[in-house]
Amino acid sequence: GEGRRVRNEMGLDVTSASSSNNDHHSVDGARTTAVQVAGLFVFYIAHDALQERMFRYQGFEFGFFMTLTEVIVMLVGSVTGGEVTGLLATGRGSKRRRLPVDVLMKIALVGTFLALAHGLGNTSLKYSPYPLKVAFKSCKLVPTMMLGACVNRRSFTAMQYTAALVMGSGLATLTAANVFDSKSNRPLEQHTEDWHQELGHFIGPILLTVSTIFDSIIPNLQENLLQSAKVSTSELIFVSNSVMWVVLVGYTAYSGELVLAWRYCLTHRDASFVLLVQGICAYFGLKCYLRIIQDQGGVVGVLAANMRKVCTIILSFLLFSKPFNERHFIGLVLVFVGVYLGFISKNKAKSKAVRRKAERSEV
Repeated sequence: GEGRRVRNEMGLDVTSASSSNNDHHSVDGARTTAVQVAGLFVFYIAHDALQERMFRYQGFEFGFFMTLTEVIVMLVGSVTGGEVTGLLATGRGSKRRRLPVDVLMKIALVGTFLALAHGLGNTSLKYSPYPLKVAFKSCKLVPTMMLGACVNRRSFTAMQYTAALVMGSGLATLTAANVFDSKSNRPLEQHTEDWHQELGHFIGPILLTVSTIFDSIIPNLQENLLQSAKVSTSELIFVSNSVMWVVLVGYTAYSGELVLAWRYCLTHRDASFVLLVQGICAYFGLKCYLRIIQDQGGVVGVLAANMRKVCTIILSFLLFSKPFNERHFIGLVLVFVGVYLGFISKNKAKSKAVRRKAERSEV
């Protein structure tokens, strides 16, 4: 082509200029990625710390209201940030895309599952320490494999089964550690016949298990909407968050949590401020995460997210007093080894799929 002839005529001078431009772009790209990863760590770690701090306030036990606050911040951020301008456009000259009813129903299902997953996960903090929540949320592979094997009759590799087994062992060890600690810290005379008090240390893991199951269903629905239904990311996020808002407002109003949480916030202004800031941190952390995936791919995004979870767990034990013994250590190690094995098996499956596509195109 003409660009190649010019390059040959100009020789080394243009080549060196081109390489210097490439170096300049690569340095800028590396700086941008570093800023995005730093933002992911700062915002999400701050969000996790503030979320745990909220449940340290006397009388605060409103997990679904906390989720509702985050959703409102997400919606306000999406509108003010101009991310959904096309969706909200009105008038004759606007190009507003209408989503089919079946697609809207699927997005509504995603929003409902998200509301349940986040609401149950936040509510579990009334009963379980924050590191246990992070560990459960890191182990989506286990219910994903169970659902895939039972519903879709999918087969998995030996490494995926190993990863699931190691993760399950780690979660069982962590849960047992928390149960034993909660029992040993209570004198015999304090045990009562109230099931809520006696089974309190089991309620957290049960809520986290159900929350993780919903979490494992959501990515498959999102993938179907993004790839098959050709829904844009902004459409998916805005509509699903809108559905979440409706579901959460309806549930909290019906259960009475909305009124109780609102009264609590009016009488505890410092807690209200922390609640708002943790929602803002979640919004900016999500934006950093999505930019990392957009610019560097899902592999870098997952690696950064998993490293952030490690930092969150370490800081949780350092900042907030909670028991830590050899059971917690073994459980956490098993969980992260399982997550690492799951990450490797996922990358191997992707590379095999790419190779098969390349072979078919060559044929």
